[in-house]
Amino acid sequence: MATRVALAGYGYWGPNLARNIGQVERAELAGIFDPDPGKRELAAKRHPGTAVLSSWEETLDSQRFDALVIAAPAETHARLAEEALQAGLDILVEKPLALSVEDAFRLTLLADDLERVLMVGHTYEYNPAVEKIRVLLETGTLGAVFYGYTQRLNLGRIRDDIDAWWNLAPHDISIFNFLFQASPIRVWGQGSHHLNPALADVVFATLEYPGNILAHIHVSWLDPSKERKMTLVGAEKMVVFDDMDADARLRIYDKKAIPSESPDQYGLYHTKLHAGDILIPQLPMTEPLFAECRHFVHCVETRERPRSDGRGGVRVVQALEAVSRSIANGGGPVELESLPFPAAGLRDLR
Repeated sequence: MATRVALAGYGYWGPNLARNIGQVERAELAGIFDPDPGKRELAAKRHPGTAVLSSWEETLDSQRFDALVIAAPAETHARLAEEALQAGLDILVEKPLALSVEDAFRLTLLADDLERVLMVGHTYEYNPAVEKIRVLLETGTLGAVFYGYTQRLNLGRIRDDIDAWWNLAPHDISIFNFLFQASPIRVWGQGSHHLNPALADVVFATLEYPGNILAHIHVSWLDPSKERKMTLVGAEKMVVFDDMDADARLRIYDKKAIPSESPDQYGLYHTKLHAGDILIPQLPMTEPLFAECRHFVHCVETRERPRSDGRGGVRVVQALEAVSRSIANGGGPVELESLPFPAAGLRDLR
């Protein structure tokens, strides 16, 4: 029997989710809810075989639906997610999971208590290029990681509900957390607002990870060029992931600096530079959002913990919140405390 999935929200991102849910084997896009009549009309035209719902209460019917995907405005995520979990539904919540660590943590504990699947839409964790970089790290191909940095820039899409940091940076924080299998221990941030005095348009943030790894994130929706790029520098090799380069999304550079082990006759230490080949690996053509939706349905069926589960969502929100505090305090460092998660309610087979 197919997993019956409902979708809450048919705005900017909802149509993409609807398309991908409908393509997942063993899944049925069984319902679409949006409070806007115009969006409901559009959903009905595009998905003639799917029930279009005008009531949020209908969407919470666990006799009619097995799971719910929430693609509503960020400020509603915590409330809608809690109501869906209480109604007995497994849920996939678009990023960020919530707008505070307190709300995100509470949702995660609630999902554990109810033994429901709680997954967060950190789509880049399902990107074949990011998965490949994770393999390179696990096998030691890159050597010890020195630092990394990302650029997520464009002219638009400008939001009026959350700032550029909360809108764009969840992607990059989730990527770094996934790659390093760790959370930041300290962050710094600076941001500026030019269009709306309440919302930052551009943010520069630095995250320190265990092992003296620095990760720098630059986000802006007020930039002349669209960039979705990450560079990671290791002791043995370096990688560049450029999501805008359809021909070579991932490049592995055989480049490194080799410090001398002993001084020369003058007592000076020298560093040799090595520059070898550039490898462009062949990557699967799977759309990351499809892989995310497929993984969600798999977890609903098997009761496994998702890769991007509630715990991962809390850790991302924690870093977002800490950088916001740093910006408000003039860019000073903010320490991140360890989060006291209990044992998971679902099987952790990751």
